[in-house]
Amino acid sequence: MTLAADITEFSKKVAARAATAAPRNELAPVHYLPAWAEDNRAMPNTIARSSMFAPISRNIRQRHDNAVLVSRSGCIIHYSGQQLDEADCDIVFQLLFIARLYPLGAAVSFKSADCLHALGRGTGNSQYQWLKRRLLAIREAMLMVEARQPDGKLKYKCGGDFKTFNILREYEFNAETEEHTIELDPRWVLLFGAREYELIDWHKRLQIRRGQDMAKSLQRLVATSNERIQRYNLDWLQSKMVYTGRRRNFKSALAAACAELIRLEIIQAWKIEISTRSEEQVAIWLPGTQSVLGCLPT
Repeated sequence: MTLAADITEFSKKVAARAATAAPRNELAPVHYLPAWAEDNRAMPNTIARSSMFAPISRNIRQRHDNAVLVSRSGCIIHYSGQQLDEADCDIVFQLLFIARLYPLGAAVSFKSADCLHALGRGTGNSQYQWLKRRLLAIREAMLMVEARQPDGKLKYKCGGDFKTFNILREYEFNAETEEHTIELDPRWVLLFGAREYELIDWHKRLQIRRGQDMAKSLQRLVATSNERIQRYNLDWLQSKMVYTGRRRNFKSALAAACAELIRLEIIQAWKIEISTRSEEQVAIWLPGTQSVLGCLPT
C-alpha cells in the first residue's frame, strides 16, 4: 500500500472513531496525534533524545524525584517516577499508536492479549501481570518538559508551576474482561508539534535480539535526525543510556548494539573517533550514505 493510500485509510478510521466517541464539550478544541503508517511507531524527539527510557538492567530501577534528565540542548525535562526501560518505551510506542485514532484525552480501551501480541510477547499469565505492573509505573511517571528555540525563546512547556504532565492522564484495568482503558494528556499535541517526532520501523525493532536493549535505544536516537552522518559525544551518550559501568565496557556494548543495527540495515556503518574538542565520539552512517556522500569509514 502506498503512503497516500495508507493515510487515506487512516483518515477513514479516525472519522469512524470520532463518530462513535463520547460527547465532548463543543467549545473545547479537539486534537489528534499525527497520522503515520501502520508499520511505524512515533515518539516526540524531545523524549526520544532524553534518558527517560534507557537500556538499564531491569533488576535495578532507580526512583527519580524531580530529577533533571539527560537531554539535548534546548530542552529541559524534570522527571519523577521509576526509571523506565526500553520495554516500557515499547509499551508507550504502542499506546501512542493505538490512541492516534482517537481525540487526545478520549478514553481508549484495549485487550491485554492484543497489546502483548503487538509487542512481540507471549500471552501467558506472567506477561499479563508484567503488562499491568508496567502500565501502572507509566501512569505514575510525572514530568515537566520545557523546549526552547535556538534564540532562547520558549517553544512550549508541558507541566511545571504546580500543574503536572503525565504520560497517561488516566489508567483503569478491568480484571473480568482483561481490558485496559487509558487517556492521554491532550498536551501531547505540543510535544508532537512542528513535526518534531521520530518514526521508527516497528517490524525491525521487534527483530532486535533479546538482550540488545542498547540497540533499541540507539535506533530511537538516530531516528530523531535526518542527517546521514550523525555524531554523539560518548560522555553524553553513556549518560543518556544511564550506563554506570566502565567506559571500556560501554564501548563493547555500543559495538554490539551497532552490529545489531547493521544486521537489520537500520544503520550502515559506525566508528569511534576523536572530535575537534579532543573528546571521544561515535560517528554513525545511515543506509544510503555512501551513494549520497561517498564517504564511509574504512
